[in-house]
Amino acid sequence: MNIGSIFIILAILLLTALYIAHPLLQKTSSKVGQDTNVHSSLLAERERLLSTIEELDYDHELGKIAKEEYTRQRQILLIEGAAVLKKLEQSDQESASTPEKTNDSLDALIVARRQELREKKKGDFCPKCGHKIKKSDKFCASCGSDL
Repeated sequence: MNIGSIFIILAILLLTALYIAHPLLQKTSSKVGQDTNVHSSLLAERERLLSTIEELDYDHELGKIAKEEYTRQRQILLIEGAAVLKKLEQSDQESASTPEKTNDSLDALIVARRQELREKKKGDFCPKCGHKIKKSDKFCASCGSDL
C-alpha cells in the first residue's frame, strides 16, 4: 500500500466520523424543537378552550344547559384559558417576543370566535328550538317558527 491510498482512507474515515458526529454536536436545535412543540401545543389548547366556551355559550342560549351549570363550567374554562395564556406568555417571553395577554383579551378572543362561528352556523339550527334546518327552509320542521 502506498502513502497516497493511506491518506485517502484516512480522509474518508475522518469525513465519515464527522458526518456521524454532526447531529450529536448540535444540541441547540433539539431545544428549539421542544420550544416549538410546547408553543404549538399551547396554541392548540387555547383554540380548544375557545371552541368549548363558544359551544357552551351556544348551548346555554338554546336552553340546553341550566344557568348554574353554565356559570360553573364557563368559570372553569375561563380559569383554564387564563392558565394557558399565562403559559403562552411565558413561552413568548422566553423566545424574546412578548405580546401582552390578559383575561380581557381572552374574553375579546371568545367574542370574536363566537361571532365568527355564528356567521358560519347561521341557518344550520332553528333559533327557537335548536332543531337542525336547511338553508332553503322557510319554517322549522320541529316547532314551526318562521325562519
